[in-house]
Amino acid sequence: MMYVNRYTKTIRPEEKVIDLGSGDNPHPRADIYVDFFDDGIHREGAKLVVPQQGQFIKWDLNKYPFPFKNKEFDFVICSHIIEHINNPAYFCNEIQRIGKRGYIETPNKLYEQIYGWSFHQWYVYALNDELIFERKKGQDFFAPIGHKLYKYNKEFYEGHHKNIEQLLTSFYWEDSFSFKVIDSDTKSSKKWHYINEEEINQELYQVPIKYPFFIKKFLNLFIQTKK
Repeated sequence: MMYVNRYTKTIRPEEKVIDLGSGDNPHPRADIYVDFFDDGIHREGAKLVVPQQGQFIKWDLNKYPFPFKNKEFDFVICSHIIEHINNPAYFCNEIQRIGKRGYIETPNKLYEQIYGWSFHQWYVYALNDELIFERKKGQDFFAPIGHKLYKYNKEFYEGHHKNIEQLLTSFYWEDSFSFKVIDSDTKSSKKWHYINEEEINQELYQVPIKYPFFIKKFLNLFIQTKK
């Protein structure tokens, strides 16, 4: 929910706001909070927070229609929830039905491929003012070492936080928005090198890296390896 405040500042006091997938970080401006994950798995162990202000509704966001009237809300917050949803097309149609405008934030495709969360179903990115959902296929091969570098490598950690906005999809919409779902069972013909447990325990410079260009570029920017 890093950049939603750029847009919530425009909300007038009398306007009605809903936070869909409020999770462990509900937005204080919302009037209605909705979530259904209560096991912490989808929030990497963080517990669901039920705000003391406003109204909390436990509802499976994969169940449609949502229990709200057409255009009931002036602003809809969807922060780090839509990548979990089974059918993003249904979800996008529903938030446009119940809301007049809103904000969507997710990890972008690069972020997802660097860290890889198994409970995320989609790569989400914006292209020419259209929101794109691309089905993830199997394991994000770089994820084990990405998490390790974030935890143990100072340059990687600092580079991550310095450039975090470049790793997010931040999508503001009014009235309606276009979206596309790319959901195919076709297997990729590319054969990437998957990191195994033995390589995770090696120094980074010892790992035989055979990764696509964008991963190498990211490493060159943020990681200083030994020669």
